[in-house]
This record gives sequence, structure tokens and C-alpha cells, in this order.
Amino acid sequence: MGETDLVQAFNAPPPATVIAELLGIPEEYHRDFRHWSGQALQAPVESLEWIGSGIIRGVLSLPVRHRAG
Repeated sequence: MGETDLVQAFNAPPPATVIAELLGIPEEYHRDFRHWSGQALQAPVESLEWIGSGIIRGVLSLPVRHRAG
């Protein structure tokens, strides 16, 4: 059987997941969004503008779930 980090497994959702929810990104794309966000956090400062625009293009290409009311 595989190992798991119980604190992480039962902890609050990662901030990127909360942001994805607020943006209306469907749950099946949350993993992609978390990956993109993680890449941006690890990037050198000089490339953040390029990475940020890539994340925005990626998010805009995703279908958006509209919330009622």
C-alpha cells in the first residue's frame, strides 16, 4: 500500500484550489491550475511576467462553471 501524508490529506484545500473555485474553474481542471501556480512560484523573478501571461491564457482557455445567484 502507498504512503500518504495524513496532515495534507485532511487539511484545508490548497490556496490554488480555492482561487480556482473563485474563478469558476471546473474541478477537473483544478490539478492543472495548481500545477501552473506551483510553476509560477518556483520561477525566477525575471520570468514571472511571461509565466503569468501563460497562466492567464491557460485559465481563459478553460471552460468556466457559472454559479447560480
